[in-house]
Amino acid sequence: MDELQVENLHRITPTLYRSAQPRRANMAALQSLGIRTVVSLRSFNDDKKVFAGSGIRLMRVPINTWSIDDAKVLRALVAMREAEKHGPVLIHCMHGADRTGVVAAVYRMAVQDWDKDSARHEMLRGGYGYHTLWRNIPRYIERLDAQKMRHALAHAPAIPLVS
Repeated sequence: MDELQVENLHRITPTLYRSAQPRRANMAALQSLGIRTVVSLRSFNDDKKVFAGSGIRLMRVPINTWSIDDAKVLRALVAMREAEKHGPVLIHCMHGADRTGVVAAVYRMAVQDWDKDSARHEMLRGGYGYHTLWRNIPRYIERLDAQKMRHALAHAPAIPLVS
């Protein structure tokens, strides 16, 4: 892998990207994409050292892979919504597959009005490296009420950005 390339980097929309954990060596690549804010879904890493002095804002929405629920996913979606007001956004977790995958799938359903089967298929078989160990993630998607999440997102208050 090219040392400068962001691992598991993919575009969700023209202003929303997903990836694995960025490294300091990735700053030029992220800046070339116009990334203004990074939303980290990691529980045990705050990214401050990685992004220090980069001019990229940080938002941290910790999600434990084994404990995904509507409140945590909604908080991530709100963070993404608020961050996009300032320009392109990158969401990430350690591998860019599981936590990032579930948040991207819910985004597809709640924001882009994708059907559940298409969002689940992309999450599991879209080439992002989903780890089958996390059986709770497909179960969460199966139980998700996308309409309820869409409504909650529309009425959720803003989350302040952190620099």
